[in-house]
Amino acid sequence: MLCKLIYASRAVRPLDDRVLTDLLGAARVYNEAQEITGMLLYADQSFVQILEGEQSEVSRLFAQIKVGLRHHEIREFGVEPIAARRFQDWAMGFAHPDRDWMRQNIEGYRSIEELPLWSQSLIRNAQEAEGLLSICAAA
Repeated sequence: MLCKLIYASRAVRPLDDRVLTDLLGAARVYNEAQEITGMLLYADQSFVQILEGEQSEVSRLFAQIKVGLRHHEIREFGVEPIAARRFQDWAMGFAHPDRDWMRQNIEGYRSIEELPLWSQSLIRNAQEAEGLLSICAAA
């Protein structure tokens, strides 16, 4: 069954461009082999990600993500069946917007010190998280 899983988390420490590039390279190779697609947003030491694929593969990948050392405070928004992929062209799309872009495009956004992306007060449900990822993908 084709499904999507959306989660948000907090990076243990800020990630520089080299670390993000390495992370994306490895993710794209793995995801392509497992026929997983999706989008990753990294901003202000927060991750928001959607994974799409066969439920068994998405669940296996998310189990690995949860025990990873890059982040903590993981909020899973749940797994839902889907008829079609939204990010079908990307083994892993990526957005790394700056604070100004975030303030202009996300209602209620404040810096990580005030209200991080993984906070329940900012992203309350899967629809809001997916909407944010779609905005970033279109930018």
